[in-house]
Amino acid sequence: MNYFLMKLGAAAAAPIALAAASRDFISYVLHDHELLQRSDLGGLQAAEGMASAYLDSDLPSRLNFIQYTVRRLLRTHDFVTLGEHARRNIS
Repeated sequence: MNYFLMKLGAAAAAPIALAAASRDFISYVLHDHELLQRSDLGGLQAAEGMASAYLDSDLPSRLNFIQYTVRRLLRTHDFVTLGEHARRNIS
């Protein structure tokens, strides 16, 4: 889950690399509310749970983290939808 990896910050590099090296299938879960802070909304109102006031870094840092994670996983894995994964692997 991206939220937990982001909370680890730079220490997330090791578990990301381990998962990429040891798993045929990785489900990388990223929710919009894990990325968006209320301060990113410029004063606009958001329903409770639609933004995460508990994220510790600014938007560019969060985006850089996601880009790093996706690039790292792309070294060894293809990104496909769960539907495509099922078509490929379920007879």
